[in-house]
Amino acid sequence: MSENMLGNALEATSGPFKDFFEKLGGEEGEEWFSAFKRFLRKENPWESEWREIEELSIEIPALARPTLKELRALCPWIRSIEYDVSPTEVVTLRLGTFLRSGEERISHEKYEQRCKPHLASCLGHQHAAWLVEHQDEFPEFMALLGKVYVDFPGIVVLGVGGSRFLACLGQDGKHWGLSWRWTGDGLYSDVRVASSK
Repeated sequence: MSENMLGNALEATSGPFKDFFEKLGGEEGEEWFSAFKRFLRKENPWESEWREIEELSIEIPALARPTLKELRALCPWIRSIEYDVSPTEVVTLRLGTFLRSGEERISHEKYEQRCKPHLASCLGHQHAAWLVEHQDEFPEFMALLGKVYVDFPGIVVLGVGGSRFLACLGQDGKHWGLSWRWTGDGLYSDVRVASSK
């Protein structure tokens, strides 16, 4: 390659590289990095890890995140909140998955890896509690009872033994009930992820 050709190639790519590095350092940097890794694996880089799979749209009002004291009053075994990045503004509930076509289950490591770029839109304990309280107002949500579980990975708590748990809704008789699911279970095909995406 002649010196002139190399200079032209560097000049032509400097703008796109600069733009790419600015995006990596921006608010959506993790999403851009995930897309770049998919590109390197010769996968579609813009295929989202998130797939909406239930046609459901429920508006949930602005809600404060629970404090450790409030959570411990409900569940004394909770030792600490590892993180709670769930939104506190008005959101619209969407149910989806991080499973890819053909996958029945993924490990908790893969679940967390796929969830991480989308974590800010994942709902938390306050949204799950609100849904339990208002579930009878949403027949389309009640129709899913007994068919799926719903994870709320915007919050993860640590139990007394150091195990990690996320808020989850499941069947409790004829209604949805709020509980905590061990993160080590990973993600199954009968679990939906609650998001505001």
